Amino acid sequence: MKITQLFIDLSGVPIVDTIAAQQLFQLKEISSLIGIAIIKFQRISSAFRE
Repeated sequence: MKITQLFIDLSGVPIVDTIAAQQLFQLKEISSLIGIAIIKFQRISSAFRE
């Protein structure tokens, strides 16, 4: 089984500091090198709220 997509849900994170942001950028770069698409959610759409 091969991973092709990685979902990163940042909807509960109010602020991403520079260190965490740098790590996310590195994760995206490395993942793309091995063929994994990064899909991130910054906010939950109102359509999914109760």
